[in-house]
Amino acid sequence: MRRVIPTLITLGLLSAGFFAWRDTTTVRLREVEIAAPGLARDVTILHVSDLHGARFGDGQADIGSLLGGRTFDAVVINGDHIPTFESPPDPALELLSILATHAPTVAVTRGNHDTAGVLDALAEAGAVHLGDGRPHAAIAPDAGTVLLAPVRPSEALPDADVTVTVSHFPMTDEALREHVAVTGGLALYLFGHTHGGQMRLPLLGAVWAPGPVDAYGEAPRRHAAETFFPELRGMQVSGLAERAGAHVHISAGLGTQGVPVRLFCPAEVTAITLRASAE
Repeated sequence: MRRVIPTLITLGLLSAGFFAWRDTTTVRLREVEIAAPGLARDVTILHVSDLHGARFGDGQADIGSLLGGRTFDAVVINGDHIPTFESPPDPALELLSILATHAPTVAVTRGNHDTAGVLDALAEAGAVHLGDGRPHAAIAPDAGTVLLAPVRPSEALPDADVTVTVSHFPMTDEALREHVAVTGGLALYLFGHTHGGQMRLPLLGAVWAPGPVDAYGEAPRRHAAETFFPELRGMQVSGLAERAGAHVHISAGLGTQGVPVRLFCPAEVTAITLRASAE
């Protein structure tokens, strides 16, 4: 027995180390579908978030290989392109270069780790900056009226079949209800910021994740006691959910913050299909 326990501990640590290496360095492609009966055809959006300056292969080649020959109607990158304000935008520009070959529109938002200069560099390289006070963008015109918009666009949005609201920060249910009430068509919200918890434990879920924000971008619940083990408290930290009359997708992201490790929370990009009704 004296030998069994140390052996089991060693095997456990080695296994955790392997999964941490895999989840941090390898990107997976997730697939989700949402019924969108108002559309004339299926619309696809690739949801990406929280690169934090990470690289996956030379020039982000691993992500290009993961996507293969797939194309999308749009790509949304939800901010935190760089890890610190002083970091160069090169990995983010490399990612944009890869993703731009898979979609006619690549929209980006600003995260709390980004600078205005990074967003300017991405826009100069061809990205559409979806920031508060900026205009919306229309995609897939042959499918219907599908809009990509910031939480607070520069002007009132036109009527739409689908409105995709993009923000780095997840919103509270109360903020979502207020926003959905003035949003046209099917309401889809794309968020990032949480990293899916970054480190997860079996049965317990995410160890920690930042809390959601209200309609004004303020974080009403960021106290440590409320953000440890958030899924046990009913908080959505990743994936697709229906909340407050809307479809909400939170990306677990690509990079890391603080501890440079992911555990049982793989780096990911997500292909979202807005599925038109079959005739």
